[in-house]
Parts: sequence; structure tokens; C-alpha cells
Amino acid sequence: MEAHRARELKWMSTIQSTSHKSKKLRKMLQEPVPSSVRYQVWSHLVDAKAKRMPNIYSDLSKRPRVGASANIEKDADRYFPEHPHLKDPRGPLVSLLNAYFAMVPDITYQAGLVIIAGHLLLQSPEEDAFWMFLALMDQHLRPYFSPGAYQLEADASLFQKYLEANDAPMSKRLFVNDVRPIDLCGPWFSSMFAGTLPTEHLCRVWDIFFYEGPVILFRVGLEILRIYRRRIFDSPASPAGSAWLTRPLPPTMLPDPETFLSDALSVKLKDDDLRKQRVKMEATIRKQQPGSSRGLTMNSTLIRKT
Repeated sequence: MEAHRARELKWMSTIQSTSHKSKKLRKMLQEPVPSSVRYQVWSHLVDAKAKRMPNIYSDLSKRPRVGASANIEKDADRYFPEHPHLKDPRGPLVSLLNAYFAMVPDITYQAGLVIIAGHLLLQSPEEDAFWMFLALMDQHLRPYFSPGAYQLEADASLFQKYLEANDAPMSKRLFVNDVRPIDLCGPWFSSMFAGTLPTEHLCRVWDIFFYEGPVILFRVGLEILRIYRRRIFDSPASPAGSAWLTRPLPPTMLPDPETFLSDALSVKLKDDDLRKQRVKMEATIRKQQPGSSRGLTMNSTLIRKT
């Protein structure tokens, strides 16, 4: 108990005295963040405080329903059936996303938004979750949901490249199974794996994501394929043979969260190179498909639920 309290105090002291991009924070993130202070750490890592404005969330919450409200309510009920306060049409999840769409109307709705916002609300109070969600979207995720953007297609292409470099036979097997990179990266990346990983594993991945950004998504995806390599090769050579990869994975089928994260961080991949390639690939795809907006308009059914 004393050790846990000491860790809490260390984290609180650190986020109050260091920049959100401090190397000290990066080093501390190699160990689990205490769940009692996790949302405050996440909020600091995306500098949500800089976005926060008094009374704005309250005002946005009082506005009329947005165009996506019906889908938000449907998906809140679908993805959080065991959390009555989140699936409630008058609850914090629907309220948060209605407020976000009122503030940022040029976003294409996808179910991943419900999944991400819902998991933030499981960790933090409603208004804190809203400003964290806003900062997270602005810094890292909006290109996945913006009309006319091609970042998801770009990331799927790069994921294929890194998969071929790390495990060429796996890449060929998925091709034989008619599983395209977008079939995996779509549901994985647009929900930050919240529709796939167990909560403890997810929180550790998000600890890193809030600091590093989308590069961790590539590492996690490659690690999942490595863990399930034998099962994938033993499965029928059809899309259905790999469909389970985007569904919730039971904890018993994964190593413990720390081992999982450590192995993901050990995947052969240069983060800085990947960051540069994401920008170049998105620009390339944009030039190849002028005027098209199909890049991120992904149907919510891509994120599957058992």
C-alpha cells in the first residue's frame, strides 16, 4: 500500500512539474501508471489543460442533437452493454460525443469514436474526458475521421510494408486469406485497439499512445499477428479464418500486459522513420485519388463485436 501511494505521489509530482513531452515521463511510462491517477497522466500527456475553457462543455451539452446522434446512441448501447451509464441515451458518452460534434462538425462519424470516448469515460470524470478526447483527436486521431483524408489508407499500406519486412510468410498468408491491410488497420487503428484488447492491456498501450502517438498502433498490430501466427496459419484460408483478429481478444489468449507491451515495443521498427513515412504516404495516396473522400469513410460495422 505504501509503495503504491509513493508511485501515485511520484506521478502527480512529475506531471505538475514537467512538460508533457518530457523524457522523464517517457522513461516512467515503461512501468504501469497507477489506475488511480491514470486519467490525470493521460490528460497531461496530450496537454488537455491547454484546450480547456470554462463553461464551454456545459454549453455544448445543452445544444440540440447532432446528425450523428442516432448512430452514437445505437453504438453506445452496442459496445457498452455492461455499463448502463454509458449506454444511456442521456448519459455521459452520448453527451460527450454530441458536444464534440457540435464543436467539430466536419468529422465523419465512425463507431471507433464511441469506443474511444467510452473507454476514456471509464477512466475519468465526464468533462475531463471531453477535453482529453478533444486534445487526443486534434493531436493524433482526426486524420482517421476527416472527410477527404487518406491517413487510414496510408497507415494500412505502411502496415503491410512493415509486416512484409518483419514476417513475409505471414504477409503472404493474409493475402491468401484475402485479408487486406485495411481490414485489420481499419478496426484496430480507428478504435486504438479498444475494440480488441482486454482493458488492462489496452490501458498500457494507451499509456504509450498518449505520449508517442500512432506509431505504437503499428507495433501492437504486428505483435498481435506474431502472437497468433500459428493460429492464423492453422485457420482456414479465407477471410473468416482471420476475422477473429479484430474481435475482442480474451486475456487468456495473450501474455500479461507488461510482457505484451514490452514485446510490442521490441518490434523492429524505427519510430522517427515511420512518422516521416506516414506523412509522405498520405500525400502520395491523396495525389493518386484527387477529389475522392473514401479514405476514411469507413462503415462502423468494420469494428466487429462478438
